[in-house]
Amino acid sequence: VSKLNRVNSSNWKEFFNLNLVYVMFSKKGCEQCEQLEAGINLIENSYSIRMCKVVLSDSGLAELKMEHSWISNIDILPFNTIFSNGKMLDSWSGSSIERFNSKLKKYLN
Repeated sequence: VSKLNRVNSSNWKEFFNLNLVYVMFSKKGCEQCEQLEAGINLIENSYSIRMCKVVLSDSGLAELKMEHSWISNIDILPFNTIFSNGKMLDSWSGSSIERFNSKLKKYLN
């Protein structure tokens, strides 16, 4: 079971408006996205942060993409973000689990 909840048209606002949430942007068939997700799922002691993924190839995400127009400029996947109360606090590209860990620790300490 993945630690990343899959975002859809009916739940994205709930996730993006959490006090602190990690959001991975990926798409179907993205091997690096799958590698990062597998790495996240292997982390023993889970971070006390909600995590979700937006699969950009999923249908029904038009409202999300309109409200966050920068999504159309994402060129490297996975694109990783940390949101708090609807605002992006941080973002980075790539599938490095080390980078993921150091970014999350920054917000959880």
